[in-house]
Amino acid sequence: MNTIPLPARVGLLLLWAFACRNREPTPKNEPARRQQPARSVAVAVPIKGASGGLRETTLFVQPLSSGGRLEIRDIEVGSDSTAAFTPAQEVALEVRSGEIMAVVRGQRRAGHPGNAWLNQPGERIRIWATGEGAVVRAIYLLPPSK
Repeated sequence: MNTIPLPARVGLLLLWAFACRNREPTPKNEPARRQQPARSVAVAVPIKGASGGLRETTLFVQPLSSGGRLEIRDIEVGSDSTAAFTPAQEVALEVRSGEIMAVVRGQRRAGHPGNAWLNQPGERIRIWATGEGAVVRAIYLLPPSK
């Protein structure tokens, strides 16, 4: 025995049919959209001059009108040992995931997701993950090439 009355079933069927209707059909004269280029797979490479197992992936590079460029990279910090590196340029660092310990300017600091700091050119950073691993975002404003 069906408990839904016939008029209600017809109403639900009409409501469903109306909701499924395409309200804005694509005009026939609309040009086809350009196919988006396929992105290459990001590859983590060892950081030059770094001790330990630090690896970085370049996520974004944008030329600037001043002739310099903006680079955004992710640094993978392993849990196996302490790693150290010395950036040649000023860099803003932000913990994106995981928990880290870092020694900057002789001061030890704990890093949690969202914590950020600015590192001056030539300052050595010692860093290690306190858990299974961590990711630190590095934002560089590089000067124009000479």
